[in-house]
Amino acid sequence: MNKLLELNNISYSVNKRTTPLGKESVHLILKDISLEIYDGEILGIVGESGCGKTTLAKIIADIIQPSSGVITKYFNFNTNNGANPIQLLFQNSDELINPFRKVKSMLNEIDKVQDNAGILTEVGLSTELIDKLGFQLSGGERQRVGLARILLAHPRVLILDEPFAAQDISSKEKFLQLLTKLKTQLGMTIICISHEIDLLNRLADRIAVMFNGKIIEISPTQNLLHLPMHPYSKYLISASNYELNRNKIITNENSSAACSYFARCEVKKDICLSEVNLFENKETKVYCNNP
Repeated sequence: MNKLLELNNISYSVNKRTTPLGKESVHLILKDISLEIYDGEILGIVGESGCGKTTLAKIIADIIQPSSGVITKYFNFNTNNGANPIQLLFQNSDELINPFRKVKSMLNEIDKVQDNAGILTEVGLSTELIDKLGFQLSGGERQRVGLARILLAHPRVLILDEPFAAQDISSKEKFLQLLTKLKTQLGMTIICISHEIDLLNRLADRIAVMFNGKIIEISPTQNLLHLPMHPYSKYLISASNYELNRNKIITNENSSAACSYFARCEVKKDICLSEVNLFENKETKVYCNNP
């Protein structure tokens, strides 16, 4: 596949006030991330809450700028409709759409066509919702209306932040079918952030694993799920462990170690305190001294 986006050494930090007197320290959220995204693929991103997944999504979508590093786009970033060709659907459905506007008004704001009801069918909603107000919709309906607005902008890259979180089992199944359709029929490139690895197993071509602001492993989905190489990937793929820990806010557990997973790792070595080597083959990258 052809490269669509390439991230090289992306880092992001914020100044954090640490004392009442106003002393500030630099809080590093993303650390030296390099990643290639290919045209027409579905890339899954997994990792515990607080590891930087959403911040990375915002940087890819050009919502915030990295503190350092370069993003190369291998396509025309200027579109005829003036919309950003990289669109991000946020997780919180309560903030996706205006609760006091009609669905029709929100859709027509993106596309001036008088009847945009058809796009609701495309995202699995009844066209009867076209005259409802935002607050009259369920969480899943708000999310799909938000997706409908994005699709009317004809994005080149669609980023989904926990898209299955507000949906029941039936809705999740339909949403999987929709995303597969967007890829196969429209050739859309999709980045899907999700803790539901079983769903990514059915959806994603590749999965990137993040821990404490870094990508520690990226591999084709089946390779990662059946033969994870990083100790954290192996731990994370255990569904019970992921569910127990996905709401834990990650801090830099050993700031002096080169490996951010050093404090938890069961196979750590002394070299991990000073350096982390990259193991790489044709399809897989693992940042680990003992994969």
